[in-house]
Amino acid sequence: MANLRGVAGKYTRVLLMRSFELGCEEDVRRDLAEFDDTLKRSLTFRTNFGHLDMSLLPIHDVTRVFVEELRKNKHSKHLRQIAKDFERSVREVNNEKHITVTTAKELSEEEFNKVYDDLAKTHAPDGQELIVTTEVDPSIIGGMVVDTGEAMIDISVSAILDRWGNALKAGLRAESDARSQMLQREINKTSGKTGNAEYLAKVEEGVKELEKQVGW
Repeated sequence: MANLRGVAGKYTRVLLMRSFELGCEEDVRRDLAEFDDTLKRSLTFRTNFGHLDMSLLPIHDVTRVFVEELRKNKHSKHLRQIAKDFERSVREVNNEKHITVTTAKELSEEEFNKVYDDLAKTHAPDGQELIVTTEVDPSIIGGMVVDTGEAMIDISVSAILDRWGNALKAGLRAESDARSQMLQREINKTSGKTGNAEYLAKVEEGVKELEKQVGW
């Protein structure tokens, strides 16, 4: 079972035992996920959480009693952590592996099945139940971003373009530095010679042109 610590851990342990005993762990799991998401997104919900009538919410009785007890003990601030601990614990008990795949457009059924099979081979050994969640983010242009929980694998087109862009800028900067050093050596060689002022003007013009190319 997930490492459960502190006040949130104690509450989570009690809720896990009760929900598994009654066979309603999936209902409680869903309820806690909804609470966690709404508390994260809604300032109004967070502000009024202590005064909400729980009987009006479409949640399981076990969840309702638990949250009311949490509020009575003035421990509502631990609810989001409890939701996360509960989710991790259920995943461990059910031997689940969760992966989120983000693509620029929605995957077709065939594409999803191919991605699922590939991920199952590499990230869900030993009979783990693989659960793949898909998200759409047009800004990545193409390819995909895979979040395994332990690592983020970014093979999106936008990431590739960023790497190319950074490499190009680094190359231009290196070229600029090399040419500047060469020009400085030429300046040192011609120091004190006739026409040096004209030469320096040309050097300065060349440096400015390099700076424009690099974007400085």
